[in-house]
Amino acid sequence: MASRISELLDIDFKRYPILVVGDVMLDQYLWGAVERISPEAPVPVLRTAHKTVSPGGAANVAMNLAGLGVPVRLAGFIGSDEDAEQLCASLQTAGIATQGLLRGGLPTISKTRIMAGRQQLLRLDVESHEPRPEAETAAYLAQIESQSAQAAAIIISDYAKGVASEAVCQSLITAARRRGIPVLVDPKGRDYSKYRGATTICPNALELAASLDGVATEHLPVTPAAGPGHSSALNAPLRQMLLRGRALLAKLELDYLTVTLSEHGIAVVARRPDDDLHHPAQVREVLDVSGAGDTVIAMLALAAAARWPLPDALALANLAAGVVVGRLGTVAIDLAGLRQAAASI
Repeated sequence: MASRISELLDIDFKRYPILVVGDVMLDQYLWGAVERISPEAPVPVLRTAHKTVSPGGAANVAMNLAGLGVPVRLAGFIGSDEDAEQLCASLQTAGIATQGLLRGGLPTISKTRIMAGRQQLLRLDVESHEPRPEAETAAYLAQIESQSAQAAAIIISDYAKGVASEAVCQSLITAARRRGIPVLVDPKGRDYSKYRGATTICPNALELAASLDGVATEHLPVTPAAGPGHSSALNAPLRQMLLRGRALLAKLELDYLTVTLSEHGIAVVARRPDDDLHHPAQVREVLDVSGAGDTVIAMLALAAAARWPLPDALALANLAAGVVVGRLGTVAIDLAGLRQAAASI
């Protein structure tokens, strides 16, 4: 498998432009150490050492692709604020054009994590729950329709922040299907009907279980286990959930269903049971699972754009996810890191 992945990584990724549509945000980290409790209240005092910022949400999906040299178009909303400027500067440094980010009247979505060493103490979110004006949504629809024509694959990165509405998803999926362009969705919520017609949706185990009434969740994986993860055996709750998930294929007119299973890897549920796939994880040490799903869908979309067989796609996605969960913070994959990981298999 190592030689096969190395062979795939030698392909010229510049031939496969990908459009990423969804909720872009700015991830900020305040790093420091806790040495005492505040005399004002029973809370820890963080002695801040430094601050880092990185693109998050759909923007992190784009960063993962750009790190491999894939031409990326990113479409989303930002505000007219300092967070928007920092986000655009980070994207431009990575070679990602920001013309597809429309400046709306709502603030840029941001998440600020307060970190004491490896421990997250608190997360501060900035976002608005106000509905986006119809004029902004209309302009966004026109833009993504135009950008989708040049894409070899499309990713809808839905963080339930309002960008991936049913109108946006269906407009994009319908146009892509007409052109023969694969559409991969990182979904949110219990009702997946707005993603009808996509090539695949990529929920994690808990997200899929939540959309399937009657599936127990207490024995499903939540976060990757520390240490090597090469388990090929799926427990009974996982097998039941995947069996129930097959009903979504016809209901949503999907080509296949992709489910991330934390330490159990990734599974593909196909229309025929004989075509189902399961690839075990390649996790070495888990420090932070933030952004792992972004990495997985980015790798799967690249494989779909290049028309790789699904076993190759799962191997690449698992390998990349294993790299990023071994790093603190929202960190995108890069070609050098992926090559190094492939060589160590």
